[in-house]
Amino acid sequence: MIRYYKYQKLWTTLRVLMVAVMVLVLTAMRFEWEIFNISAREFFWMLLIPLMVYTIFFAVGLWRNICPLATFNLFNWVFWWRKKMERQGPRINQLTGWRLPFYNFVKRKGLLISAIAFWVIVPSRLILSDLHPQFGFWALILMFAVAFVMGLIFPVKSGWCTALCPVSAAEKAYSINPSIQIKNNRCHYKLPKTGAISNCNNCSFNCMDVREPEHAYWLEQDTKVMHDSVNARMRKLFISVFPGFILSYYVIAPRLLYFDGYTVKTFAYLYLSFLPAMLIAVAVYEVLKLLKRLQIDMRRNLPRPEGQYDESYLQFKRRLDMLYITLAFGIYFYYTSNYIFTRMLTRMFSISNSESQIIFYIGLAVVYSLMLQGLKSGWNELDKGRYQPSWW
Repeated sequence: MIRYYKYQKLWTTLRVLMVAVMVLVLTAMRFEWEIFNISAREFFWMLLIPLMVYTIFFAVGLWRNICPLATFNLFNWVFWWRKKMERQGPRINQLTGWRLPFYNFVKRKGLLISAIAFWVIVPSRLILSDLHPQFGFWALILMFAVAFVMGLIFPVKSGWCTALCPVSAAEKAYSINPSIQIKNNRCHYKLPKTGAISNCNNCSFNCMDVREPEHAYWLEQDTKVMHDSVNARMRKLFISVFPGFILSYYVIAPRLLYFDGYTVKTFAYLYLSFLPAMLIAVAVYEVLKLLKRLQIDMRRNLPRPEGQYDESYLQFKRRLDMLYITLAFGIYFYYTSNYIFTRMLTRMFSISNSESQIIFYIGLAVVYSLMLQGLKSGWNELDKGRYQPSWW
């Protein structure tokens, strides 16, 4: 067996464990069992999903290396496509026929697809989660099936992980300034001519699994031959509305929700309830950028070429993006951790309400301190091109 990367057996074991956990949770959801005195559905949505988001924020590379959906998506790569590429080289990724137009679209517009899927699916859970006890189970089965099929049709991660997966947009947003940089340990293969090990097979555009996250971020800010303006603009839009979106999900939308059965009217009210906070967030984002541009122009007092600013403006945009992402995660962590510590731990481990409150505030202080450390370290970043892989 070829050793493609360090700790290959460890990563394989972690992936198998993650798949096993998902199988157990899905089985419990199907038969409506309880896990630690909590319904399987609540255990998945209110504990496992928040833990996934926490992992993505602090170490997105860790999650992308062990994600069970990615494991299903890469089944074809691990057991067949990698061997074919080692014989023929990356040219086998050059598809033909009916797959080619769709492949070109998802390869270049992956973030657009992922962001739209995220905005559509996440709010709908406020209504659809109570539609039927088995809704979550069948929705997850569908996602695993789609991930598996897309891995059969399209090369490596291009059909799911960097395109259709609704979590991909959030991963790219959170990966601007990870606390710990963990390299990609999934896409390696042996070059047919030299025998060297490559960690990239050119299946996707500007993939954060190959480049350091900050490197991928800067590439989307530049005007290059390979620059994709759609992905770049969508990433900026996704980040600029993110705090408003999270706030709407936990505070505004549940209070404004108008339920008139599972009708178009109900869903229209649901999605409209997200708009005010999202529009305010993006308006503040654009105003801050405008003020920075005016400050730069006044300081320089020189005419500038259209659309061009100095390095200070690019750094300001990155810091603003980091601030927005940190704010969004802070809101998310407050509400999810509050539910976990004050409502779930009391049932899982039979602790008192006062003890759970103490644990909640300690956890809040620790995580918020780490978030501030991330902002402080990220705001003192090196110049573009000299990338810092982590906070520390």
